[in-house]
Amino acid sequence: MSWDAIAAIGQAVSALALVIVLVQIRNAREEAQRSVGQARLFGSRDLFLVTATHPELASALTRLRDASGSAPVAFEDFATSLGLSNVEARQVSAFQSALWQNFQASIESAGRLTPGVRAELHNRLRYNYQQNRAFARWWELSKPNLNPNAVRYVDAVLAGTVG
Repeated sequence: MSWDAIAAIGQAVSALALVIVLVQIRNAREEAQRSVGQARLFGSRDLFLVTATHPELASALTRLRDASGSAPVAFEDFATSLGLSNVEARQVSAFQSALWQNFQASIESAGRLTPGVRAELHNRLRYNYQQNRAFARWWELSKPNLNPNAVRYVDAVLAGTVG
C-alpha cells in the first residue's frame, strides 16, 4: 500500500469523524433548547398552580388588581358571571393556565409521543377545550395570548384534522 493510499484513507476517516462531531453538536444544541423550553413551561405552570392552590395569594392578587384599577382577565369576568367569587375565578383561571402549560409541553414534543400517549393528549384537549363549556370559554378567550404554534395544533385537533 502506498503512502498516498494511506493518506487518502486517513482523510476519509477524518472527514467522517468531523461529520459525526457536527451531528452530535446539533443534537446537543437541540436537546439544550428543548430542555430550556421545558424548564420555562414547567416554571410557569408551577407559578400558576401556586395561585390556583393558595386562596390567600389569589385574594391578595385580586385585591391588588382591583385597587390598581386593572381589568380582570376576560375568563375571570365570565366565571364571576356564572356565580364564582372574584378569588375563585382567579384560582380557576390560574389552574387553567397551569393546565395549558402542561398541554403545551406535550404539544411541543407531540412528534416523539407514542401513538397511545398522543391519543390521550388529543382526547384531553377535546374534553377541555371542546366538550367542557366553561373551559372551552377559557380556551376561546385565552388563545390570542398563547403560543400560536400550540394554538394551531389544538385547533387542528379540535377540527379533527390531526389524528
